[in-house]
Amino acid sequence: MKTIWALTSVANLYDQPPNNLVAWWSEKPTLDQVCDALGMGKFPPQTDQAVLQVVNIWSGKTERIGSDISGTDFSLSEIKEGKL
Repeated sequence: MKTIWALTSVANLYDQPPNNLVAWWSEKPTLDQVCDALGMGKFPPQTDQAVLQVVNIWSGKTERIGSDISGTDFSLSEIKEGKL
């Protein structure tokens, strides 16, 4: 069965859909690819906090980027063909 890897985001906004597709790959992306898709350039990003955020997202955890109130949650998931 075919799979893709999807980087999705959910912003803390009242009119936000359940998820937004930020980027997708046919194989698990590298840390460089995730970092670039998040707009942070090449891995490693400039701050230790950003490095932890990228690594956590890459490892499958949801990570909030931005402030606790107005930040955006990002996650990386493997999705099987025909599934959401």
